[in-house]
Amino acid sequence: MTGEHRETDLSESDVLELDILALLQTAEANAAFDTYGPVVTTRTAPQFADLLRMINALAAGGDFESAIDAEVFAAVRSPVDISRLEKFGVFATSDPVLKLTAVQTLRTIHDAETAPASSEAQLPAPGDVR
Repeated sequence: MTGEHRETDLSESDVLELDILALLQTAEANAAFDTYGPVVTTRTAPQFADLLRMINALAAGGDFESAIDAEVFAAVRSPVDISRLEKFGVFATSDPVLKLTAVQTLRTIHDAETAPASSEAQLPAPGDVR
């Protein structure tokens, strides 16, 4: 029927999937999606999107592996962080996504450790893992 159409409402998971697909801008981001995309859930999609943003930014510099190593180094604030990274498996893997996920986790821990104490704990917004 001419002039008539019905808009399709997208579900939350559809919107999250489209957001992730829009972030497949580099070969490295595509490789991460190929490997880890099948295990991404609605709950983890915001963190995965942040991870893809990080991958795209690091890949843009040209030397992706060196950029990842620099990112891991920059995330370390204390010897405790080195122990955490070791437990995450960062030093035993060549998987760039695992390394960057560990960086995200370490930053989330730092944010939680440095958050101001209050009567009501302020939780980070979903996907706020830098």
